[in-house]
Amino acid sequence: MLAVFELLTPAAFAVARLLTAAAIFFVVLKAGIVIINALNFEVFTKIPFLGYFVKSIGTVLSVLVFIEWYAKGAFAIDTLFGPESYWRRDLAEFLAHTANPFQHIPLEMLADPTNLSIIIFYAVTVAFLLAIFLLLPARDAPRTIFVSIIYIGFIFYMLVYAAAFLLWSLYTLNFWVCVVAILLLTYVRR
Repeated sequence: MLAVFELLTPAAFAVARLLTAAAIFFVVLKAGIVIINALNFEVFTKIPFLGYFVKSIGTVLSVLVFIEWYAKGAFAIDTLFGPESYWRRDLAEFLAHTANPFQHIPLEMLADPTNLSIIIFYAVTVAFLLAIFLLLPARDAPRTIFVSIIYIGFIFYMLVYAAAFLLWSLYTLNFWVCVVAILLLTYVRR
């Protein structure tokens, strides 16, 4: 009986860590939605291009983090479940580093004036700012930029956190993922 308890104890702690990380995700998601709704910004409905552009920037920034993870081998199946996995982190380290997309912004790369990607990034940013100042009245432009930065940061954070949580969950649950997958497949077939 004691051997079963020793096996279940680490699993119980793993599930508790996962539930805590999931609760933090949903709290941040709800808070972000409340903040975005409180801003009640109608410019994005008047000029849909701006809304699409802001969402695209947040998504592209997230993809850049995913590319960084891919370069570190974070998506490889053999390393995902291995003892030296990129995802082998406790809850505090996961929240502070892995799931925090602002830890992954390569500041030294942003300062490199010879990198073509960075030049394109700056050109698109300047074009976006010019478009805002040319398309909108002068009184709405600063608020539009402020709200755009909030949207970009929110989309960026939520996409990276969701992907990190998924992969960290796969690592944490390990072989139990197969059990859950079998149960889901059985449920879907009915």
